[in-house]
Amino acid sequence: MLNRWLVYSKGDKDMQLYSFSRSVFKYSFFWMFFLILFTVNSTAQPVKVEAKLDTNNILIGDQLHLNLNVFQPKEADVSYPDMEEALSPKIEILEYLKSDTIHSDDEIQVNRRYRITSFDSGRVDISPLIFHYQYDGKKDSIRTEALVLNVRTVQVDSTKTIFDIKGPMEAPVSWREVLPYILGVLGLAIIAFLVWYFIKKYKSRKTEHEPEKPKEPAHVIAFRELDKLKEEQLWQNDKIKLYYTRLADILRTYLWHRYDIKTLERTTDEILDSLKNTGFSNDELFNKLEQILKTADLVKFARLQPLPDENDKNMEDAYEFVNHTKLVQETQEGEKDEDKEQNNSNQTEKES
Repeated sequence: MLNRWLVYSKGDKDMQLYSFSRSVFKYSFFWMFFLILFTVNSTAQPVKVEAKLDTNNILIGDQLHLNLNVFQPKEADVSYPDMEEALSPKIEILEYLKSDTIHSDDEIQVNRRYRITSFDSGRVDISPLIFHYQYDGKKDSIRTEALVLNVRTVQVDSTKTIFDIKGPMEAPVSWREVLPYILGVLGLAIIAFLVWYFIKKYKSRKTEHEPEKPKEPAHVIAFRELDKLKEEQLWQNDKIKLYYTRLADILRTYLWHRYDIKTLERTTDEILDSLKNTGFSNDELFNKLEQILKTADLVKFARLQPLPDENDKNMEDAYEFVNHTKLVQETQEGEKDEDKEQNNSNQTEKES
């Protein structure tokens, strides 16, 4: 009995110890599972952010980039922090670079870059950047990890002698720098040459087609040329085209000398319009001149064969036109009028 009681007593203690260990293990597992579940739920946020530096060590005044990457659902509304206030006072933002957005099926990745620098040596701590967002009717915030930037200074060797500041170095002049000036000078030279060439050509052409007016009166030259043309008897020898070409040229030259009308290289209608603009009012003479010039055009370009009577009549009309429009005759008539007025005045004085 004693041995059995000892055995049972010892067995009860083992059973109690076993039961206690089992209970502790059971509850420990339960609490560990609850803690893991709570951690997963607390960290499973829809928005993720990260901040990175190109490097953690720079020389004072050097530039580097701060990269902010935001991973968010398409429906989420994320507010970025004010970088001027969020960063350390020892850090200066030099430039806001263009952001980049990457779209996927249900998520958007927004990448922003900032060019920064620091002029304070030593350790620069960048505090976590806080992003506020609204998603699925809830508002929350998330922050990046803290960053550290080490700013180094230039090591100065105090054992060496201090030298004066060096002046600016003269860089050699390259062909790329000189070439635009050379091309500019050549371009101006070419333009100047072309202007000079065309002006000279225009003047030479003008002097070629517009010779100086002769000193003789216009009608004297016209009568001489008409007499010469009449003596050659061109149309009588079947040289109708040459006859009318010469006849038209004589009248054109006369109009140029007499009325200062530019008749060379101009059409008949242009010449007649210019004659009207001078104040010419004799319709009979104007019609005769028009008939001669237009007949000459038809002979030269349409191969018209005028009758012999028409050839003689056009010659007579040319004589008549020159004779009634010559400048000397107008002067003589003016002198006769003055003589008549003077004679009348003298006669009146005698009668009185």
